[in-house]
Amino acid sequence: MKFLSCLASVALVHAASVEARPNSAEGDTVSASADAALKSGHVDSGTITTSIDFPLESAVGPVRAGLLCLPKGTVRGKDFVRSQRDLARMVRQAASEQDGTGRAFADLQIHFQGLRVQLCAKSWGVFGMGDTQALSGKADFVFAWSRGPGTPAEKQVFRLQIDLSKNDAMPPDDIMREALNRLLLQISQGSQ
Repeated sequence: MKFLSCLASVALVHAASVEARPNSAEGDTVSASADAALKSGHVDSGTITTSIDFPLESAVGPVRAGLLCLPKGTVRGKDFVRSQRDLARMVRQAASEQDGTGRAFADLQIHFQGLRVQLCAKSWGVFGMGDTQALSGKADFVFAWSRGPGTPAEKQVFRLQIDLSKNDAMPPDDIMREALNRLLLQISQGSQ
């Protein structure tokens, strides 16, 4: 009986540590991969502007865990993108990967308008231990975009659904990068 109570307390401590996420005072923490992309990318920082049109602290859907995908908590917008600055870096990284110079995306304005998810971390195992970041399921993104000076400024809304199987599971920030890659691909195909 003592073993079970110890096991339960370890599981509670682990769950509490997973819930706690470090943020800076202004929520302007930048992901390491986005930082590395800026150092290696050739995209002019003035060519693409971004905005986040919903509070990142808001819940965007449930997260489930384990083999049966039992309720584990909620996912927030900040799990996908930490700040406005992080979004700008992720967009510039995606533009650099697709175009190399970023010229195809000159004067582009991207507005991240919303996100709704239903995700599961199946590899958390029986007691909620294991990989806490590899998520599978469904993510619905809403972006609006427009071109800046010299083109009509009418916003075009782009809705995107990403379905991830257990084999395709990835962390939330990678899901966000995939959404941005698909958005920029759609924009570049539409402007040709």
